[in-house]
Amino acid sequence: MTVCDELINLLGAGSTETCNGVAGSVDVADMRTVVASVLVAAATAAGTATANAEPAEGVGAHTVTYTVVAQSELNAQLYYLATEPPSRAEFDADSSKYLTNVKTLLRPGVPWTFQTTLSDPTQWALVSASGALRVPPNFHCEIAVDGVVVAQSDGGSGTQCALRPW
Repeated sequence: MTVCDELINLLGAGSTETCNGVAGSVDVADMRTVVASVLVAAATAAGTATANAEPAEGVGAHTVTYTVVAQSELNAQLYYLATEPPSRAEFDADSSKYLTNVKTLLRPGVPWTFQTTLSDPTQWALVSASGALRVPPNFHCEIAVDGVVVAQSDGGSGTQCALRPW
């Protein structure tokens, strides 16, 4: 008995024939069923492994680090989410409670950083930088969650890093 025969019998495709038996062309439908069953089982197992590897949303606190750097010296306008709101409705009602706006001096190549704790960084992590000079300051921003950079962006006179569309 071959591996193919064992798969057909193991998955119960309804065939007692062998893969290379006399009526090999007759059990093509059964073979499709077997292949489909194997693919569904593999996809389910892979999906479960991937889902378990990611932290559950809203469970535990995550250290979020925002980093902004520019190639030119300027007073930059920075926005970042410092405190996680309880809901989107609360954020929409008064974003200034959660979204911090500062004007700060950035020197070429010297990073500005801010660290906070968020339960759901995939929903709330956000940092943006903007500023105007005669020559674009060429901003770069990053968001790191628990020490791993998960978002980064570059822009001439402004840039934004977020883990979801704003």
